[in-house]
Amino acid sequence: MESMEAIPKKAVVAAAAVIVALSLLGAYQGWRRSAADDAQTGADGSPLPTTPAVAGARQASALVEAPPVALTEAQIRDIARQEVRASMRGDASASSAPAPASSSAASSAPAPAPPRPALPAPAPVPVPPPAAESPPPASAPLF
Repeated sequence: MESMEAIPKKAVVAAAAVIVALSLLGAYQGWRRSAADDAQTGADGSPLPTTPAVAGARQASALVEAPPVALTEAQIRDIARQEVRASMRGDASASSAPAPASSSAASSAPAPAPPRPALPAPAPVPVPPPAAESPPPASAPLF
């Protein structure tokens, strides 16, 4: 069995003193940062400091939206007719657009879109010829 070297008692005491001192320093710094964080929070415990802007924001009321406009039965039927006509024509943009209020506008068909100009055909990409392979040397292993 091997014998262990003895550590001098002074070295053990010095190491213990350093560990205790560093732990006390860490505890003090944690307490100080915690106290600084408490000073920055508001009186009600919120993470924001109490400033006029924060106090005003806390007193603000919720936004109230106006109720949606009620549609009549005639308007609903007109919108449904327009959506059916658009789906039969295959016009996706007309079904997502809001319907006009007048019934005369629903009966008139929209003007056809002008034809798009033809784009030139892309130029072919040149393909390099395959590289010529050199024959393997006669002494090369075949595995």
